[in-house]
Parts: sequence; C-alpha cells; structure tokens
Amino acid sequence: MRRAKHRTRPAATGWEAMSLMVSNPIPGDIPACLDELGVDFRLVLEEAHMKCPAHFRRLGKEDRHPSFSVNIEDGLYNCFSCGFTGKFWELVKELTDMTQEQAVAWCQKRGGVERAKRIVSEEGGLRFGAVDTTTVINEASLALYVEVPEKACATRNIAPDSADHYGVLWDKDEERWIVPIRDPNTGKLWGWQEKNARYFRNKPFNVRKQDTLFGIHQIDPEERTVIVVESPLDVPRGHTAGYDNFVATFGAEITNEQLAFLFERFDIIIWALDNDRAGAKALKAILTLYKGYPNIQRVFKYAVPWDRALDDAKKDQPEGYVKDIGDMTDGEIHTGVTGAVSALTYGRTFK
Repeated sequence: MRRAKHRTRPAATGWEAMSLMVSNPIPGDIPACLDELGVDFRLVLEEAHMKCPAHFRRLGKEDRHPSFSVNIEDGLYNCFSCGFTGKFWELVKELTDMTQEQAVAWCQKRGGVERAKRIVSEEGGLRFGAVDTTTVINEASLALYVEVPEKACATRNIAPDSADHYGVLWDKDEERWIVPIRDPNTGKLWGWQEKNARYFRNKPFNVRKQDTLFGIHQIDPEERTVIVVESPLDVPRGHTAGYDNFVATFGAEITNEQLAFLFERFDIIIWALDNDRAGAKALKAILTLYKGYPNIQRVFKYAVPWDRALDDAKKDQPEGYVKDIGDMTDGEIHTGVTGAVSALTYGRTFK
C-alpha cells in the first residue's frame, strides 16, 4: 500500500505556536482520539491507515480497501482514492454531527493547547509531562455488554461461571470477548480488550495493560502461589480446570512492573507462558535475570516442548503438541501444574 508523504508542519515557536494550535488544534494522542471516535485503523510508522469516511459522500460508494491515512504527529489526513484531505478537526467533523466550532473544541479538550505548550517548552529546553487524552472510563462503560453465552464459552472450554468470576463479558453484536483491564491495586476499570478469532483491539488505544495482571483481584490474599499465563482468556480456562490462582500478563512481553508485582506478592511462581518461540524467549530472560531471587520458580510442563515441534504453523506437529493451556484438557492442565519443573532444572536446557 502506498504511504502518505510525511507532511508535518514546520516548527512554530512562542505565541505563534499557541495561536496556531488554538485555531487548528491537534490532540496530544491522535491514535487514542481515533479510537474514541470508534474508528478501526492500523498503525504503520507515523500513519494511521483506515477506510475513507468520506468515500460514499464523494463517490457514491464505500471504500472497500483502506486508502485513507492520518499522520499521527500533525493530524493531517489524505485519501489517495477520492482526494479527501484536510486537518484533524475536519476529520472529527466528518465522523460526527459536530459543527466546526464543536469539532475544534473537541480537539482542544484532548490536548491541543497543552500540545502547543509542550512544543514551545521543548524548544526552550523544558519538557512538559505527557497529556492524558484517554476517554473517561467507568463501570457504566461496560453496560452495553452481556454475559458470555454458553455456546461461546464452549468454544474455549470455559465454564460460564468461570467467565463470570473474572468479569469477562460478551459483545453480542460483534460476537467478541470483552476482557476488563483494571488497576492492580484498586480494581478501578482502566479499559478492556475486545477480541475474537479475527479481531483484536484495546480500548482505549493506550490502556495501561502493561501495568497490571488479569485475574490478580480474584486471588485469595493468603494465596502465595501463582500460575502465570499470557492470554487473559487462559485465566478463566484455568479456573474451569479447578485453579483459582492463574493470572495473565496480556502477552509475552512481560514488563518490569508486572514482574515486580509477581515477585513481591507471591512466594512460588509457576511460569506457564505460551509453548512457542516467543514464550520461551521471555521465559529465558526472566529466569536469567531473577535466578538469584528467594522466590521459588517453576516451569509448567508441556507434554511436547515447542522446540520439538516442526514449525510454528502447527503443520505436521508431533502428536500432543499444544501452544497454550487453552488447547488442553482439564487433566492435561493439572498434569502441567503438578509436574512443573524447577527453574534451576529448566535453566540447564538453555542453549
């Protein structure tokens, strides 16, 4: 796909920049604003690519292939197909029923003026903190979603009661799982993930999932053993198999904040990361960096380790190979937990 030319405007200073940003405000976080506007997009370097919202109005037909891009630095947009181009507040106006005045005010409220201050301060050698431009999120934000249907639960071998236990919900219109993301200490709702086999999205775009662990709030305060997986939906899967102490990291890229929480909160950590190259790489890094810690660390026992599999696409995989606990029976999960090997023993297998 062709990419828009980089069109960031020349740097402005002093009150010139302030005046420019007040009349033509650029939000502090354009991807977050696109997410708030309900736009499906993907980021490619400094561009957000999406279907053109003005195609039908201008050409009488929908944009079948994403031909529209927004520069996430300067907010300028362009459609290669229909020629729709302009400033970010004009895109807001196109996507909503706002007037020009309302669209400009909407952008200003989401960091336009603060962005100008930051530009000026950076030129003077000072730096302002990042502007929080995320949508206000609270429990009412989940009101549109329903309990996960039994049929959907069955596709992942998750008991409906286990989905309810972790507050997992369902978007019945789009047939997507809704996984809440909460503050690890207070339980305050930060946002959620929407996902199914063909779709994945964080809402809001920059929700701080890297600073928390899914399932941490449901663990008994006296519990000192934790089983760590990557996918949030593997947590209710583990609960279905009889375990109340699974947590998920939202992926293989485990952060220092998540690791600190785990090593401070639990005495025994059983690592059940995905049985693939990425999971093995993350596990090796953790066991190497934290081998001197007093916590007891163990590694979930997969019947067929990833490096004995022939390829990552599961073509001609050895019998018994599974990528994660979502593909396992209750008995296999139990065997993997009870048969978890010492991190010291597992570490000897590193190449």
